[in-house]
Formats: sequence, C-alpha cells, structure tokens
Amino acid sequence: MAQALQPPDEVGRLINLIPVGLKEAAIDSPTARATVVHYGEQVDLLEKWLDEYAKAATRLAAESLTLENVLNGFIAHSILPTSLSESMLDHDYSVLAMKRYGDGAKDYWMSMIAVVKRLSSMVVDPIRQFLQNDLRAFKETRRAVEVAQKTFEHLQGKYAGLGKSKEPSSLREEAFQLHEARKVYIKAMMDFFSLTPQFRFALDRLLVKMFFDQWREMRMSRDNTAATFGRSADEMQRIRGWLTEMESSEKIFRSELLAAKKQLEDAAELETRPSRELEDYTLSTVPHHAGHGHSASTSTLQRSPKKIASKTGEKQGWLFLRTYSGKPTRTVWVKRWAFVRSGVFGWLLQSTTAAGVEESERIGVLLCNVRPAPTEERRFCFELKTNKNTILLQAETQAELVDWIDAFQTAKSKAVNDGDALPTMASGGGNLQAGAAFAISAPPVPEFGASILSSTQPGAGEDVPALEKTHTLPIPGTEHGRETSMDLSRRSTALEEVAQRDTASRILSKLDLHRKSPASTQVSPSPSTPNLPGGIAGLIAASHGSMPVGPSLPLVPNTEGDFPKPRSTFTLALRDMPASSLAPSTLASVPSPTNLSRSAVIITGERGLSPAPDKTGIPNGILANTWGTSCTAYVNRLERAESNERAEVKLLANRSPALVPSSSPPKALASPARSALPSQSPIPHLDLSIPQPGARSRTPSPSKRQHRNTISVDRVTAKQLSSELLVPEFPNYYPLQLKSQDAQFRLLFPSLRRDDRLVMVFRATWNPSEKQDFPGRVYVTPRDVYFYSNHLGLVLTSSVSLNAIDEATAAPGRDCDFIFLHLKEGTGDGSARRITIKTFLEPLRLLQRRMNFLIRNSVSDSPLGLEEIMKALIRMETETPDRSPSLESWEDVSPNTPVDTGGPRHRSRASTTGTELRAPLRIDRALHQTQLGRRDSKFKLPALPVKYTPPGNLRLAVEKEFDISAKALFHVMFGDKSILWQLLHRERQAKNISQGPWLSLGEGRFRRELTFNSPTVSLLGRESYTWVRDYQVIDVNSDHLCYVVTDKRTPWHLPYQNNHRLVSKVVITHAAKAKCKLAVFVKIEWLRPAWLLGGVVERQALYDLELDSQDLVDLVADQVSKLGAHSRTKKAIQIFGQVGHSTETTQLLMDAAAVNIELRRQPTTRSMTGLLAQSATSTAESVAATLLQSLLSILRWLARTFSANKVILAALVLSALYNSWHTYRDSLDWWHERKAGNFMARLGVSPDTVMSRAVYLSDLDEVLSRDAHLPAPDSSACYRVFYDEHDPQYIHAGRSHSPAAQVQQNRQRLGSHRHDLLVAVRVVNSVEKELMLAAWEQWVMAEHRRCQVVEGIVLGDLSQNSTDVGKELTDWYDEYCTSCRDEYMKIRT
Repeated sequence: MAQALQPPDEVGRLINLIPVGLKEAAIDSPTARATVVHYGEQVDLLEKWLDEYAKAATRLAAESLTLENVLNGFIAHSILPTSLSESMLDHDYSVLAMKRYGDGAKDYWMSMIAVVKRLSSMVVDPIRQFLQNDLRAFKETRRAVEVAQKTFEHLQGKYAGLGKSKEPSSLREEAFQLHEARKVYIKAMMDFFSLTPQFRFALDRLLVKMFFDQWREMRMSRDNTAATFGRSADEMQRIRGWLTEMESSEKIFRSELLAAKKQLEDAAELETRPSRELEDYTLSTVPHHAGHGHSASTSTLQRSPKKIASKTGEKQGWLFLRTYSGKPTRTVWVKRWAFVRSGVFGWLLQSTTAAGVEESERIGVLLCNVRPAPTEERRFCFELKTNKNTILLQAETQAELVDWIDAFQTAKSKAVNDGDALPTMASGGGNLQAGAAFAISAPPVPEFGASILSSTQPGAGEDVPALEKTHTLPIPGTEHGRETSMDLSRRSTALEEVAQRDTASRILSKLDLHRKSPASTQVSPSPSTPNLPGGIAGLIAASHGSMPVGPSLPLVPNTEGDFPKPRSTFTLALRDMPASSLAPSTLASVPSPTNLSRSAVIITGERGLSPAPDKTGIPNGILANTWGTSCTAYVNRLERAESNERAEVKLLANRSPALVPSSSPPKALASPARSALPSQSPIPHLDLSIPQPGARSRTPSPSKRQHRNTISVDRVTAKQLSSELLVPEFPNYYPLQLKSQDAQFRLLFPSLRRDDRLVMVFRATWNPSEKQDFPGRVYVTPRDVYFYSNHLGLVLTSSVSLNAIDEATAAPGRDCDFIFLHLKEGTGDGSARRITIKTFLEPLRLLQRRMNFLIRNSVSDSPLGLEEIMKALIRMETETPDRSPSLESWEDVSPNTPVDTGGPRHRSRASTTGTELRAPLRIDRALHQTQLGRRDSKFKLPALPVKYTPPGNLRLAVEKEFDISAKALFHVMFGDKSILWQLLHRERQAKNISQGPWLSLGEGRFRRELTFNSPTVSLLGRESYTWVRDYQVIDVNSDHLCYVVTDKRTPWHLPYQNNHRLVSKVVITHAAKAKCKLAVFVKIEWLRPAWLLGGVVERQALYDLELDSQDLVDLVADQVSKLGAHSRTKKAIQIFGQVGHSTETTQLLMDAAAVNIELRRQPTTRSMTGLLAQSATSTAESVAATLLQSLLSILRWLARTFSANKVILAALVLSALYNSWHTYRDSLDWWHERKAGNFMARLGVSPDTVMSRAVYLSDLDEVLSRDAHLPAPDSSACYRVFYDEHDPQYIHAGRSHSPAAQVQQNRQRLGSHRHDLLVAVRVVNSVEKELMLAAWEQWVMAEHRRCQVVEGIVLGDLSQNSTDVGKELTDWYDEYCTSCRDEYMKIRT
C-alpha cells in the first residue's frame, strides 16, 4: 500500500493483520476441521436458543392476558446460555447489553402491556429473518463443507490406494477427479471461514439491535422504572456507540476479508493442482539408495516446480498412516496431520469426544531413520524407524515425499549442530530442545494428548484402539451447572533425583542408530488422570463457571526441602461475575476457537504454562486450540526507539537502530524492576527432559500391566533448573478476574516474558488506519502495553513499551471516551505523536490515573515490585484525586472530534496538535507461515511505488530514478565510507574537508557535520578562506521504503551569509523491485529577515540550489555506475559502509583528479552589486525574450493557422458572408417589389391570381351534344360586334369598370360554377354506374343459382306430366334461364 503525503514518522510503517481462520482453512488443518465442528455445535445451540426465545416472544404477544406467567420464562431465555462461547458473539458488549436488559426487564414489563403487541415486529420477525437468512445460509455452508469433505476423503483414499500397475492416463484422470473434489472442498472451507466472522457480527448486530430496541421501548413506556434505567442508561448508550463504530468500518473489514479469502483460496488450489503431464504419473517411490542405513536418499526424487525447498527443518501436513486394528488384525490406512517442529515428529488429531485438537506422542528426530519405501504397493510411501517402532507413512505426491524427507534431514542437522545440545546432555541440564530430539516423549499437556504409536504395530488387536485416549476431556457443560465450582487436580510435577551415569556412552548410543540401545527406551502413554471429583476430568464441565483448580493427589513430602511448593488453587472467573476495575470477567475470542479453547486457558492458568524456555514455543496441543496448527502471532511494535535511559548503550551496540516491527518485546537489561519482584514459588515448565535408559517415572502406567510399551521421561532435580525456566506463581492478592486474563494473555502473546504479569486489562478499540476500528483488549504489564483484536476474522496484535510513552491524557465523549498515549517527542517536524484509544465501558478517570502511574513507574530509577504496583492500583479505586479540568469540567464531546487537554507538558501547546499514529494495514495472505523469528528477513516490498512529499514550502529541484534499491542508494549517498559530499565540496574549491560520524538524536534520527574552508574575496579583491560548518540530519529512515535527509548549508558565496541557510531535502523512495527514485527539494531558511533586497538574494540562492541539486544527481549517478550492473544492496553496504556505525571523523585526502561530471554552477563569490547588475541584465533579457517570444508566437500561430483545413474553413466563411450579402440584397429588392405590387393592387392594377376552367354555352353543346341556343357569331354585323366586344380573349384590354367587363366577370363566375357542376355530374354518373353494375352482377348470379335449382324440378315434372302448361313453362325456362346463363358467363369471362 503506497501512501501519499504522510508525515515522515509514518512512512513505511506496516500494521500486520492475520486472517488466521482462512489460513488454517487453506491448508485444511485439524484445527480448521475442529473449528467447523465447534461452530456446528455452537450454531445448533444458538438456533435452539433463538427458536425458543422467538417462541417465548410469540407466546407473550399472543397471550397478553397471561403475560405475568410467561414473563419469567421470557426473561430467563433472554440470558445467553453459558454453553455459547465468546467465539460466537462478543461477550464484552453483546452479553452486557443482554444482562442490562435483563436487570430492567422485570420492573419494566409491568408497564409494558401496550408494548407487548409490538413484540412480533421487534423480536420475532428479526429472529425469524435471521434464522431463515443468515443462520440457514451458515448451516448450508456447513453442510456443504461436510459433503465436500466426505467426497474428498473418499476420493483421496481411493486415489491413495491405487497401485503402481495403474495406467498413467488412469492415474491422471483419478488425480484430476481428486483435484476437482479438493477444489470444491477448499472453496467450501474458505466460504465457511469467511462467512463465520460475518455470521458472528450479524448475530452481534441482531442481538444488540434487538435488545437495544426493546430497551428503548421500555424506557419510553413509563417513568416509574427510572431508577433501573438510570443505572444502565450510560452503559447501554455506550454499547450502542460501540455497535455504531463497528458498523462504520464493517464494509472495509468485509472487503479485506473477502480479498484475503479469494487469494488464499486461489493459492491453496494452485498448490494442490495436479500436473497434466503423463510423465509425472509414471513416478513412484524410488528404490532406497545404498549407503548408511539411517539416511534417506532424495537425490533421485523429483521436486515440484511449484515449491521451494524449505531449510527450516519444519513441516506439517496430511499423511496417510498405516495402522492395525481388529481381530484378525487387518491393515487400515488413516489420514493424520503430522508435523516436524523443534526437533520432534508427531501428530495432531481431531478429538472424537469434543470439537478440539489433540496431540500424540512426540518422537525425537535423532531417533528417526527416514527413507523411501519402494517395496510398498502404494505410491510415495516412506518409512520411519526407531529402535522400537516402524511407522509407514504415505505422502500425496512425489514433491511432498521429498519435502518430508528433507525436513527430517534438516531437523536432524539442526539438532546435532545445536551448540547447547551435547554440553547440556552431558551435564543433565534442561535444554529441552536437545532432549526432545533424543527422546520419545509424551505430549506436554496430557489433557490434550492421544496415543497413536500403539496402533502402528502389528497385532494391536481390538484391545488397543486406533486412537487410544489417555488424557481426554468430556464435552463442556454436561455435568455441572453454571454456578458450580470444582477443585481440579494438577499434574504432579515433582522432580526426581537421577543417579549419575556415564552420559557420554548414553549420547553415543542415541546417536548410533545402526545398533540397538543397551537399555531400550520404553514407550507407553502417560498415566491417566485419576477420576476424582476434583480431577481434570471435570475441567471442561464448568468451563464457563467458577472452577477452582487445585491438587487432588497428595504430594510426596520432600525431606530435603528442595522441591517447590504446590501451586495455589486456580479459579476461572465467571462470565456473569461483576467485572473488576482492573480486568473484565469475560475472555477474548481466540483466533481459532474449538471446544477445547477454554480448556487451554484453564490449563495455562492452573499449571502456570507459558512459552517453553527453549525454541519449542507453546505446546502444540494448546497451540492448535488457540492459534491453529502454527502460531501466526505477529506483535507489531509501535514505538520507534528504545527508552532514553538505554540510548547510549544502544548507540554503542548498534549505531543504526532498526525501525521494523519486532516479533517479540525487546529483551530488557538487568534492572531493579526484576529484582524488586517478590520471590514466588516457581514450578517447572514442562516435563520434557532427556530420557535415561532404563529409567521410568515414579508413578507406573496402568498400561504397564498389559505389557505395552511405556514412555520413559527423565526427571531432573529442582536444583538443576535455573530460575529463568520457571514461571512464578500467582500472588495471593492477585484479583480473580486478572488471573483468568493473565492465563489467556500468555496464549495470545506467545513471546511474553515469564516474569511479566498482567496488572490491568480493559476493553477498548484502536484505529491504526483512518477507516477501520479494531475492537479488542488492552493488556498492561509493568513494562509494556499490548493490544489484541480479533474482529471479522482478522487478528491484530501490537505492543508499545511503557517507557516509550510520555504520559496518558483523556477526554470524555458522549458515545465513547478517549485515552491519548503521548509518545516521546522527537519527530521530524517537532510535533508530538500519540496513540488514541477509544473506551466504552471503562472508568475513564481511574484508567488515566493508573496508566500515568504505570508510565512513571516504568521510567523510575527504582521501580516498584508487583505487590506494590497491585496495591497502588487497587488503592486508587477509593482515593479521591484533585479535580481535573481535563475530565470533570467537560460537557458531552462528539466522538468525532477528540480533544486532548494533555498534562503539564502538553498544556503549553495546542491540544489538538498531536499527530495520530497511523500506518497502512497489510493483510497477511501467505498460505504457509514463516517463523516468528524470521519475519524481519522476509520483508516484502510493496507492489506500488512509495510516494512522499516533505512537509513545508519546498520546491522540487530534480528527481531521477536509479536501477538499485532505495537502501543501496541511501548507503551510496550517506554511508560511513561514502565521500560523495566531500567530492561535491571539493569541486566547489573547498579545502580541508572533514566529515563527522553520524550521531544518534533518538527516535531513529541521526546527525553529522561537514566542516571545510571555503574561498572568499574581500572588498579589496584579496582571496581568503573562511571556516564553514554544515550539517545533515536523517529525518526518516524507513528501511527499504523511504529515506529523508535534510542538508543545511551556509551560503558562503552569497550576501547576508549569516541571515539565511540553504536547505535541501534528499528523498529516496522505493519505486519498484531493484528501483528507486531520488528527489531533491530545496528552500531558503531565513534566520533573520534581510533589510533590503532579500528577494534578489533568495532568487539567486534558489537558482544555485537547483544547480547544486542537478550536480548532486550527476555525481550520484557516477557513483552508482561504479557499482556495476545488477548491483546488490550488500555490495553497496560493503563499499560505502553502514550508517551510524563509525565513530571517527574522516578527511578527504585525494589528488587533484577531477570527478567525471561537469559542474553546472561554478564556485564564484557573488556580491550585492553583481547580483543587482545580474538582476537588471536578467530583467532586460527577459523583456527582450518576451517580445521576441510574442513575435515568434504570432508567426507560429499564423503558420499553424494557414493549413489546408483552415484555408478551406476560411473560404467557407467568406462564401457564407458573400452569399449572405447577396441574400440580403435580393431580399431587399423583393421587398420593394412587394410594396409596389400592393400599391398597384390598391389602385386596381393586379394580375388574376385564380386559375380556373370555365365551361361556356358553346362548350356545353360540345360536351352534352346539345345546341347552346345562342346566335352564331356571323348571324349579323351587330351581333358580331357584340360578340367581339364580349370575347373573353380581348375583354381585359378594355377598361375594367366597363359594362362589358362586368358582364364578362359574371360569365366567368357562371362558367366556373358550370364546370364544377359538370364534374360533379360525371362523378355521380360514375358512382351510379358502378352501383348498378355491382347490383346487376349479384342479381344475375342469384338468378343463375335459382335456375340451376329449378332445372331439376321442371325437367322431372315434365317427364311425368306432359301438358300444355308444362310446355309453356319449359319455353319460359329455356328462354329466361338461357338468357341468365349467357349473362352469367359474360360476367365470368
């Protein structure tokens, strides 16, 4: 994630989020399978509870008259069952909301009869909708997982059982069929684990909204329960505020979760995708390579190209194990999750009695002879032999087989090469890593243990089940009620004296695997815990209640007095117990919850377990039920440097403090804090010491009578165990709630120191980014502050040292309160950095005082011990402090604008000037997890380039990219051996150039000085040298990502030398892989304002700075080129040195050989007169250049204008103008003509505008063939004159108003009317003709049909009756019908 415009202190800081559930689902671990079963059981319980609650609400609404009888049952069902763990919903806020609701429900319902009718919409409908939508989808997803898992297991077993004689093509088809089933199974698992946190949040949202809405309705109904509501109003409002905060960031969390799910799902599918090459299916287990009997050859085994060989000596995954069962004995291949870790080989099994994970026996790798088994019928088998057991295992692919054998070989090499192994073995010490590699040992925690070795030997029979449980736990919540408490026994850890023996021979006998040991190591399960009322068997029964745990077996008295005292009773706090001000009574949700997760907390608190004193980490059985099959806890360190008290020591040890997050708290030096801790009764951590031949435990195993193998675990005396390996016991004054939190705290933070105890826990939210709030717990120890959050499937763990915090201030709000942890000052811009934490249910005033007390105690010269700290914290509850204006005089403050009043140091500055600690979040989407100790070396560069602009009014002078990493370029420019800046000053004619070492300023900042003599010219022209001292400061040193160095120089060549400085900020940022960008920003820093002409000097100084920056970039490019192509960071560090390691001042001693660059700025001293003259000349040149530029611009414009297209466009414009002119002119002429015509028309002179045809009487004779009854034109001379006078052709020649003209006009109108009539007559005639013709045709056709009908009748009658009448009828018929037939035929033709 690249970030832009961030403060220099936050550049490159990454906060790691770990999707633990998705990672476990991607590798299909036993923890993931156990989690699926756990959630399935929890969902059934939840569905049952919700259904009963909905039914109770329905009954309440329906039977309002019997409301009083139903109330007790309804209120009882509104309390969350204790069998539902914190993995299903939040116990801090959701359960508290339900509890507060229950407190006021009894008083409230008496006045809520009217509200009862609305229960269906407030309770029943949301629950039914939740059951039908969210819960049904969740159950369908769970069923899909079960179906896919069953199909996948069947196909995998079938594929694993295929023999070597199968055809490659058939094997390939089976492989792809198995892969498709695996894809469906992985997708179902990923869908399930991505839906689980969403389901959990939906459940929280449903419950909080449902109970909040009911609570609000109750509050509004009556005022007679005001006292009850007054006690819970603030808490309910805060719980609602918590939900609002969570809803605001839910969308971002969900998108991140789905993105991680998609990537992990694709990675899991790609890793298990089979090959399409037939040659790959011809491979099988290769024959055993000749050589040593205990070595396995992997030289001929082919490795998968998808995977890289791991050299960590650790591996885990599914293997098929050959077991024997039944009578007669038969071979059964079962699938088991195996691991090689910390020098031991073992199995993790899903518990058959509870949804949890159990651990089997552990076999030391130095006792294992691992080699391929080519004689087996199954493919990819390998054999694991010890001196007593032969175990046959099968991998899924050839590459997996190679990886397993390599992991065993690497683990053996590490165990043998361990420098502490042989000396510890010889002295009988307690290096458990070396001892575990040499022994076959029982699981560290028997309650999470199972036996598996007994089922791998022939003849096991029915008396030895395949999964024999020696230490199993019942399902929680089945024996006892919620309020019961039981005394539980603790495993006896008394140490026995072991006789001195020849340890050298014993070591050689263990290392020599070719011969049997003189005294064979006996293997048997550890003794079971006695089934007593106070035994471990009742551990889970009351896992949600108060459970005191104490010794139930009598301990053998020790006469010597060397053994530790037995631990005091451990009691797990009740969920509904009133919370202490030091810690809540509820536990946090673990990353990978199972039914045994709470048992892990109980066992940790009972036995004082913590991470093992060697490299083995926490026991695998506890680890698998808390974090999964591998511990993915990554603690992000928030402070940038150690405390001021250790700055000098840090500087001597390492002059370049690392700014990367640490996976564990920094190892503290010997301080009075440790010595001030009270001496507690220690207990040994784990019973994993070296097994002695022939030795056995004091308590015989019950299975010894059945002649089974027994496990021999050595005991060492308490005198031989150093105090560093022991865990102090809880003091008597330690609060009960804090004990429970401390036990879980050690599981959530595996890197915790053993002598660290919790002193305070509170619920809070923290937002490392602007849009995401992480709800969780803040754990406070005397040394550090830890933050843990598991929200929507993403786990965040971070910490900050108390001595890195200046003070804690607070600000109250309406929906939440704010705690501000001010970090030590020393940032680049001088502003304070702070961490803002939101609290909802904690006493703000008391919390602030306690935090300040712990901060002061951590930096004190004589810090208090644990007892004094606890007494002081408890005493603060009853003390009445002075009135604090930062807490009690505030009104309600909006949570969006937290204002920090600060303490004495911060009240002098603005209260809101603190810079919030922000960092981009990176979701860990790697399928396989690396070791915690190796996280830093596996730093992954961001995919996008880092963008950074320094704050302030700076001008970018130059920037350039280089083909080397940002870290390499940083060492090239600022390494202890780099002479780049000295060369640059030498080119400026400086002499006696000395470069000082980098000195730490704290907070990761360094400073060094450069002194030299610079040439100057006096007023008389005499040249002299002036001593100049410049310095550089490293502001940001974010490894591999961003480096910012400020270079401040004295302007010895400019006027007002003492009034200003030349400031250059060199910024080196990561651009891509093996690429970086160098940018130089410049500005002028005025120390005192210039009297006159300051602008002229500043302008020249900026110009010189830009030229100097370009020269610097050229010189850097020259130095980088000397590294050669494909430069590596190690080579740059080797040549140019580290940063801050040297303590000597270096002086440049070189000849006059010039550097391979050409300086852009010559080293000349400038006077004020010269600057003015240069300014005037520059102004004149600028004016001339402006005029010339304007002229050239006009010419260029013309040249661009006179192109073909623009000429055509200009011609078009001219044509349009020309046509417009002519159009205007013609239109004007027409207008004038029109006005003249209208004027003439008014005078009576106008053309005839009607076109018509007149029919005269003479024409009528021709049309109608009838005489017009008018005289002929030549009938008489008088008539001819009349005719000529009224002739239509000449009538218009005369006067228009003459009688003849009037006659002619009348004739014209009559003729026009006559023509219209003639046309109408013709049309009428045509219509009448058509009408008659159509009627005629129809009539003829009808008559023709009648004639046909009559024809038969007439002819028949005539043949019978021949009379005169018939003859007439015949004649008529012949004449008439024949005529009709002829007419009909005419019509037809």
